[in-house]
Amino acid sequence: MKAYLEALWANRHTTALVALLVLAAGTAAFNVLPRSVFPNVNFPRVSVLVSDGYLPVHVMLVRVTEPLEQAAKGVPNVTLVRSTTSNGLSKIHVFFNGAITPNNAYLLLEARLGQVTLPPAAHMSVRLMMPSIYPFAEYALVSQKQTSSAMMPTYAFTLKPRLLDVPGVYTVASIGRGWPQVHVDLSLRRLMSHHIGLSRIVALLRAHQGPYFGG
Repeated sequence: MKAYLEALWANRHTTALVALLVLAAGTAAFNVLPRSVFPNVNFPRVSVLVSDGYLPVHVMLVRVTEPLEQAAKGVPNVTLVRSTTSNGLSKIHVFFNGAITPNNAYLLLEARLGQVTLPPAAHMSVRLMMPSIYPFAEYALVSQKQTSSAMMPTYAFTLKPRLLDVPGVYTVASIGRGWPQVHVDLSLRRLMSHHIGLSRIVALLRAHQGPYFGG
């Protein structure tokens, strides 16, 4: 080690010159580096989110998702429309080609979707998907044996609290079929024959539904 340091000191001028040449070559290479090797984040993609309480999936699909999809497909330069529908929630991603700027794509889509008549309590949010808006990550909870509804307790009571404990996480939201629901068809004639009122049926359902019933 001592001999190595003595050699460097003896040739200190040459070593400094070589370091300066390497630094100059690196600076020149950086200036002529093609910018196309980096991803173009200025892509025209718009996200549409519509929420309406706890409306059933089939109602959200017919009254919200499908009309918005048809309206979005009529906007110029649209190449792809993807949607996800769950209880009281519709999420639509609209992709444009490179012939339109992101801001123009956002304005055209927002104006077109504003002409769609939604349910009275529906709230629609249209966002241009840019890296400067908010950072996010999406994860899928899948199972070969359990349904989406059966996995909701795992998400709500295990995964969500742990994700919220991670520093920097602001909110955690789910997209899926939600909690299990039961549709009950009542026969008024049979209820009257047994002298049972509707209020009693409702009270029994409320007593057995649990604190996290979705509809």
